[in-house]
Amino acid sequence: MRLLELYINNERIELFDDESIVINDSIQDIMDISKIFTAYSRTFNVPASRNNNKIFKHFYNSSLLNGFDSRFTLDSELKLNGLTFKKGKIRLDDASLKDNKAETYKVTFFGNTITLKEQLKDDKLNTLYYLDQYDHDIFDIVNGLTVGLGVGGATSTDRKIIYSLISAQEDLFYDDIGSGSDDLNLFQVDLGGINRNLKPAVKATEIINAIEDKYPEINFSTDFFGSDVFDELYLWCSRKAGFLNQTFSNGIKNLADFSLSSGTDYRPLMSNSSTYYEFSLQIPVSILAYRIVPYNVLVRDRNTGEILYKGVSLTGATNNTGVIYLKSEEDKEWDIEVKIWAEETFNTGTVTAKVVRFTNGVSDGLTNYTSSNFVLPNAVSIVNNLPNIGVLELITNWFKMFNLTAYLDDDGTIVVKTLDDYYSQGNEYDITKYIDVETSKVKRAIPYSSINFMYEAPKDIYSLIYLDNYEESFGSLKFKTLEKYEGQSFDLSLKLYQPVLRMIYNVNGGATTNLSTATLKNESGQPISTSPILFFNKQITGLNFLNGRTTCNVPSYVSSDGNHTLHFSNEADIHTGLENANSLFNRFYSQYINIGFNQRARIENFTAYLPNKILLKYELNDVFIINNKKYIINSNKTNLLTGKSDLELISLFEDWQASVLTW
Repeated sequence: MRLLELYINNERIELFDDESIVINDSIQDIMDISKIFTAYSRTFNVPASRNNNKIFKHFYNSSLLNGFDSRFTLDSELKLNGLTFKKGKIRLDDASLKDNKAETYKVTFFGNTITLKEQLKDDKLNTLYYLDQYDHDIFDIVNGLTVGLGVGGATSTDRKIIYSLISAQEDLFYDDIGSGSDDLNLFQVDLGGINRNLKPAVKATEIINAIEDKYPEINFSTDFFGSDVFDELYLWCSRKAGFLNQTFSNGIKNLADFSLSSGTDYRPLMSNSSTYYEFSLQIPVSILAYRIVPYNVLVRDRNTGEILYKGVSLTGATNNTGVIYLKSEEDKEWDIEVKIWAEETFNTGTVTAKVVRFTNGVSDGLTNYTSSNFVLPNAVSIVNNLPNIGVLELITNWFKMFNLTAYLDDDGTIVVKTLDDYYSQGNEYDITKYIDVETSKVKRAIPYSSINFMYEAPKDIYSLIYLDNYEESFGSLKFKTLEKYEGQSFDLSLKLYQPVLRMIYNVNGGATTNLSTATLKNESGQPISTSPILFFNKQITGLNFLNGRTTCNVPSYVSSDGNHTLHFSNEADIHTGLENANSLFNRFYSQYINIGFNQRARIENFTAYLPNKILLKYELNDVFIINNKKYIINSNKTNLLTGKSDLELISLFEDWQASVLTW
């Protein structure tokens, strides 16, 4: 006998005796290798019993106050015979009524990998305010280029922030007998041209730290994100085409950083159905010469990213935002951020934030908060320069790039591993005696004749030249077998850009400097905007550089030990001139893809009745053995009422090998 139980927030939901609940379990589908974060899900009905009505708070009656909030999913657990089968989330979809009386509720059960989508939603990278700590002065660029930067622009060999020789528009060069009149000469001390062309890059591990900081519910494992290969990865901070603005004046402060001037300190500002706030800013410009300089003001809630006020091209002695209402029907904490910036040297007087709290419609009095020295001249803001891409979209690109998979472990950690590591750590179960031998089906493993791994199409002049010469995009790969057979072409596209790197040679004599560079300009010399750029940092030493400095950070697509590249294809390492075969495809995709392209490869479908000792323990990286033949699990569709499992298995002819991630 099989006893099926469903719990929502530890409360047991009553089920129909004959309700068929089928869980389709799959972590990666060889029929569509682009799918990631795919979780099992199932929609089914539960009775509108007295117990369930209590749990769902009579959802069908919208006139009830503080009723069930169906906008959110709730923690859920499925149990078989008292033991946990799956943990996940439940969403209440609707209620059906008959003769004006509730009859059923329809709910959907999701696997736990929905967590990332649910938490990150459409949030952009520029909402990762943890990275504000790395804002720095424009004059720190030289240290970022030669060493690296830490918090507040301090020189740091941890290199959380670097400047690398990726130019926003103009070609940099090296001439050790140059006159010094050209500010693009890397031999000279004048950093004018270099400053305007370079942009910061943030270490990929700090993006992960920033995500975990903003979303406390998200905690990633270090299986991949703590590996050596990921630790060398950097994201170029370029939000738009063209130069880094050297005269950008920028000040960002939270209300928490203001000083209490008068009244009651209401911080943190908490609103609900009975409490709200009136918030306003008074911004004086104390220096007469600055009163004609256009400046901008932005007020937003850091918790949600909502823009509460936007002031554009303001001038004059004093500006006021007017009243901003901070209201919510539910408990909410407001984290107010104030940003003031101009395109010229600029400063303000003492900025005053005025806050009035209302409780049940009655004012609790005015409070003034003040902040002096608000504007930080010549600041480089990291979040304001981050690429215009969603947080989830960037992570999805990383998953596609390195063929990663994710699942939630028992303590709520999101375990992120390469698919090779995941499959290499599975257990084996012989399920021969549980197979229904009357029916089975065998089909071809993969319906593709070729698979194309592609970065964004070339835009910069040097990548276009490469395309003309080699008739294929730099770093991309068209994978196909030697034999031509029936199937479609499949494209796995990244929203990432990979410009061709070039070596910089000494104009005087032509000797190489070992400095690699890229230039983001088109054939007309105009700057281009691209998808995000990822690269490994390589520190070149032993230079006579920038008037006597000896080190420089340069972009590379090959890891420091040569074990990994950021190309899908086999490309030459620009620093050695030798082809490197440790490509993304060879390192992270070849085992999985070659299973499908193997002549002996098959997908075999079986019907099985697995006992609880297997059903409750197996993981999707485990190997099932049937008649001494090994298979990996493509999917398993289990009817929890009958115990019937429809297995889709892929032939496995040799043991899976783990990735090489740490050296």
